Order: sequence, then C-alpha cells, then structure tokens
Amino acid sequence: MNKTKLIERFKNSQVSSVSTALVLLLILVSIFNGQRFWKIGNLITVMSNASIVGILACGMTLVIILGGIDLSVAANAAFASIVMGLFYVKLGIPPYLALILGLIISAAFGVINGMIIAYLRFNPMITTLSMQLIVRALCYTTTNAASLEVGGSFFKAIGRTSVFGRLPIYVLYFLAVIAVFAYVLSKTAYGRRVFAIGGNESATYLSGVNVKKNKVITYGLCGMLAGLAGIANALSVSYANPQAMTGREFEVIASVVLGGVSLNGGKGSMLGTFLGVLVMSIISNVLILIGIQSYWQSFAQGVVLLIAVYIDGLRTGGNS
Repeated sequence: MNKTKLIERFKNSQVSSVSTALVLLLILVSIFNGQRFWKIGNLITVMSNASIVGILACGMTLVIILGGIDLSVAANAAFASIVMGLFYVKLGIPPYLALILGLIISAAFGVINGMIIAYLRFNPMITTLSMQLIVRALCYTTTNAASLEVGGSFFKAIGRTSVFGRLPIYVLYFLAVIAVFAYVLSKTAYGRRVFAIGGNESATYLSGVNVKKNKVITYGLCGMLAGLAGIANALSVSYANPQAMTGREFEVIASVVLGGVSLNGGKGSMLGTFLGVLVMSIISNVLILIGIQSYWQSFAQGVVLLIAVYIDGLRTGGNS
C-alpha cells in the first residue's frame, strides 16, 4: 500500500477527526498554558483521570458498536466495589476472592441487561436506565449510604502501587484493556460478529449468527469492565463509596462517540475510544489549570458530546 493510499485511508477512518482534534487541542494548550500542562506530574494526572473512564469506555465501545447503549455502567461500577467491600469487610472473605465476586456480580448485571434486550426486545436505553436506578439503589441500601474501607496489603498492591516512578498502576490496567479489546474487535470472529450485528442485525441473523447470544455476551463484557473500573477506582482511594462514579456514564458516552464510534452501530475502534478518552481528560484538566469551577466541566462535556454527535451524524448521513 503506497503513501497516498495510507493517507486517504486515514482521512476516511473514524479516528481521523479525533486525532486532528487531539493535535489541535495540544497545540492550543501548549500556546496558552504549556508550562503547567507539560509538567510530568500533570501528564500523570491526565492519564490517571483518563484511566477509570477509559476502562468504562472500552465496554461502552463494544455495546455501541453492537447497536446498543448501556446507561448503567457507572452504577454497576460503584456496586462492584460495594460488593467487594461487603464481602471483604463484613464477611471476612479473602480480598482476592472478594474482588472476583465483585467482577462476577457486575458481569451478571450486564448479562441481565443483555437478556432483557435480546430476548424480551426491550429498548436498550430504557432497559439500562432502569438498571442504573436499580443498581444505584442497591449501592445505598446495602451500605446504609456509608462508605466501606478497602484496605490491606493485597488491595494496596493492586490499587495504590506506582510503576515507573509515579504512574498509578491502574493506568496499566487501562492500557491493557484497550490492547486486549482492540485485538478482540479486529482479529477475532466475535469482534466481526459485533460489527456485523451493529451494521445490519437482520442480515447477520439470516447469515446464521446467533444474534441474541452475542448481545448477551457483549453486555456481560461491558458489565465486567464496569466492575473492573469501579474496583480500580475504589482501591485507588481505599474506599468503596455508594455515590462513586455518579453521572460518569455521560462522560463515557461522550468519549466513545468523540472517538468515532457511531451511535448507529457497526463502526468504531478501540484506538478511537482511547483518543476520545484522552481528549476529554485533557479538556477537564485544562479547565482545572486555568481555574474554571468544577461544574463547568460538565458543561464542557455536554458541549463536546453534542459536537461529537453532530460529527457522527455527518459521517453517517444524519441518522444519529
């Protein structure tokens, strides 16, 4: 493939817009606040803030490419950490087993979402919004709205250790998840089925693919990744908080759509999601650096989401 074809392929890819946006954003930051932004400590903060949302975004990427959506990811993430904390603190279960049980429960909620959507044919948005309310209520009722301390050497080792000097270990978890699921989407039969279902569900069904089974698997994976993000978030601060991650599902969706994943399904990539997450994290970081109050970050995220949806509409012929 010659250089011209490579350039043309990039221009037509889903990641070209977000790549351009990232470069322009970095140039603007360098011009107006580069001295503070490019400090090693601040760059570590950017990656740290991106990592938890990024793990959630990986699961959301799978679901949206499939043609669905999951509004319960943030609540599911919080409940996974609550389950881990309850088993560890209240029942005295070994920490590694408590962690595994938290992941299993979060995956189970994802599977329930998938089964309702696939077999009962409920709308994904309504189904997962309902699950969000149910799971968030469970977070409060199982803890009496109180945080659970998740300390101990095991949790410290996997949640609060720094690598390469100052880089939090959960940044590596994010990068590993991105790499694994980039491979899954691009190199496996399951990944091809996810794209096919999102692109044309009826044709995929007629070709012999078990669409319902693949929907359940995909929502289950999304739930498991939500659990991983919630547990990583809890371990990073040593507390499982029932209010944790509230509202983060919208930041996740904004990151994913900004990264080129089509809300119509059938298009997207983990590379695009990675870049979208970075753009959102940099925007939030810059707002903090220039002294903008925290609630304006939500405003900025909303604006970015609208822009991302508009761009997605242009890319898909106005059907977003």
